[in-house]
Amino acid sequence: MSSPFSLFWFRLKKEWHYQYDVFRSAVDWIIWLYIIVPIIALVFYQYYLLWQGTASWVESVPLPFLFLFLFILCWTGCIRLFLTEGDLLFLRQNKKWHGALMRFGILYSIVLNIFFTMMISAIVIPILYLYAHYSFYQIGLLLSFIYFYRLFIQFVKQIVFVSFSGLQLMAIKVVLFIASLTVYAIFFHEIILVQLLILCIIVFTLPLLYRIRMKRTWCFFEDCVREIQQKLKLIRCLFKRVVITQQNLCLNEKGRYCFTTLLLFSKEKIIKIYFVSYYLNLFYVEKTDLPIYTKLQLFVFLPSFLSHFG
Repeated sequence: MSSPFSLFWFRLKKEWHYQYDVFRSAVDWIIWLYIIVPIIALVFYQYYLLWQGTASWVESVPLPFLFLFLFILCWTGCIRLFLTEGDLLFLRQNKKWHGALMRFGILYSIVLNIFFTMMISAIVIPILYLYAHYSFYQIGLLLSFIYFYRLFIQFVKQIVFVSFSGLQLMAIKVVLFIASLTVYAIFFHEIILVQLLILCIIVFTLPLLYRIRMKRTWCFFEDCVREIQQKLKLIRCLFKRVVITQQNLCLNEKGRYCFTTLLLFSKEKIIKIYFVSYYLNLFYVEKTDLPIYTKLQLFVFLPSFLSHFG
């Protein structure tokens, strides 16, 4: 690589291709035709009704629930640095390249937060303007706060997570969550001048948090672990409920099979079975007396569907 930016761009494209391959292996034309396309059509139709002011479901959702949902979104996300274990041998010895790669990763996270806020704005603006009767000034102030506060929380969480461990880290996580929720609630219950003051404090604190994060170069291995976790987030989301089993088949009273021991499939088959079993459970699985942990690990689906993946 001829420059830190070329290295960053290479790793970014490599990760995009990886995420695309994971998504493509999980979603074939059957999933597109029967699940994704109908969902997209329903979303666009409801969004059209939203702008027309005729979406009845909005009136049944209290406004505090929307604000709570926005806070949860503020709590999510992570500052990306695009560091790998291999950098320990070469890149970490070159502080200029190492710092530049971290800066490009932080800049990428900032841009990603901008696009994320734009997507949230597309949903929030019609709700607040047409149904809650907010002014455009209030909506703009709210969305600005959401963007900067989300970035602020991401910096603070990353600095805290690399600085503490064990029970101390768990306690600080709880305190940080409560403090973040408190600041968020204060913002929504105060007058505009106080809101502007809170927003200014957050904006002026971000450069300080950026410098602190750039100085935390001793937590190289923690950064690498976090990068791996972020890279595997999509595939972990697909696999977190998948326990495919074959032996000890139990035919329940409804005439469907329960699988109770592990069987290894290829990645494509597991993901397809995951989607099929998940949506079949929405329609065919009735309430049982099984413990909740067992319900999360067992999949009950019609055996005829297994023949499609055999």
